Amino acid sequence: MTVMDPEPYTQRLCPWPLVPICAAGLALLIRQPLLYAQTKVHEQNAEGMVEACAIDTEGKQYAVALVGAGAPLQVFATKTGKLVRAFPRDLGQTRAMLFSSNGRLLIHSVWTEADDDIRIRGYQVSTGKKVFDLKGYRELIKALALSPDEKRLAAAYSDSSVRLWDLASGKVAALLNEDIDPVALSFSLNSRYLAAAGDGEMVVWDLAAEKKVASFRNKPATPLLNLIFINEGKGIQAIDMAGRLFCYDVEKNSSRLLFQLGEQFPPRTATAFSPDGSLLATGTNEVVVLWDTKTGKELSQFKHPRFYEVRCLRFSGDGHYLLSGATDTVGVRRTTTQLQVWDVSRFVRNRR
Repeated sequence: MTVMDPEPYTQRLCPWPLVPICAAGLALLIRQPLLYAQTKVHEQNAEGMVEACAIDTEGKQYAVALVGAGAPLQVFATKTGKLVRAFPRDLGQTRAMLFSSNGRLLIHSVWTEADDDIRIRGYQVSTGKKVFDLKGYRELIKALALSPDEKRLAAAYSDSSVRLWDLASGKVAALLNEDIDPVALSFSLNSRYLAAAGDGEMVVWDLAAEKKVASFRNKPATPLLNLIFINEGKGIQAIDMAGRLFCYDVEKNSSRLLFQLGEQFPPRTATAFSPDGSLLATGTNEVVVLWDTKTGKELSQFKHPRFYEVRCLRFSGDGHYLLSGATDTVGVRRTTTQLQVWDVSRFVRNRR
């Protein structure tokens, strides 16, 4: 067996006078994952403006709600981009949606022009069969959350109420009224606690005891954009419109500021937490930024074309994939949305 002389080989790769420069370049590669760690799994363009999106637990399929498209609600296979299911135009407009944990059920809010009614519907993705239709209220639905045991569905309405639906009976199990204009909801892992975030305030309910157990208000009061339970339901992370990330201790009824993302944080920023709360994705204009919620450091950037605006961000249930939807803001004849799925598994850490 012939052994290669390492010196000439090394010199060919990096001549000795340039070794310090090469070493510095290697260190830069190690320190800067945002330039070299991007793995785009899927990219697809669709007609219409994106209003809502969802991706299933393992990132195998995603759904998108489009305004101005032939089929307003569509489900695609992530790896191939193949259309799995398209729902008809008379379905209405969708503002919030999610998948069940096994990906078989797609749940979404819908406004039907025919009867001017707001509903929540559940469909089997494989067959397109309607499983349930929750109705009786005309307030706009801003957010949905499915309990981990999948027995209850929480919906945030434009009248500042949160209704808790029992999926077995199809009836409202609880009406939770707080004057916070809720825009985001989150269940604890044991399905016992529900948190809602809105106008600078967050409320936590103990669903077993049927009472409010905590409330927090950030100072100065700035509308909250998103939230997630962490530490087995003992804490909550929330991001506000000023780009401040807070951590709330439910048991002690206290809060602290973790960090601020930056001085420039536009109010129209789209946000999403990974399921374990270790990652935060924010989308401003055409750029999606991935943040480490423990250190406040930027981990990576993903970009849509120029003049696009990120309107939707969602993590898969395992936290390994990030779905982003951005719409062309200068389209004259037609509006186009670009959908991207990124593999972010290397950044996932089990800290929940």
